[in-house]
Amino acid sequence: MNIGEAIREAEKEDGWITRISWLREGPPLRIKPTDEEEGCLIQWMGHRLAHRWQPQAEDLVAEDWILY
Repeated sequence: MNIGEAIREAEKEDGWITRISWLREGPPLRIKPTDEEEGCLIQWMGHRLAHRWQPQAEDLVAEDWILY
């Protein structure tokens, strides 16, 4: 699914999203979509990395987004 679809699904379940291609590369980066001022929450291997995820254009047009 695209990122918009994945975000809508994650919001229904208070969940996280990731990309299938990231799962193939090792422990996945996962993103918690939020409307908070600080931006989306980012985790890798269970550790909080940062707020304000800065996607690349490839991430925004990708069709391999899934719920995590």
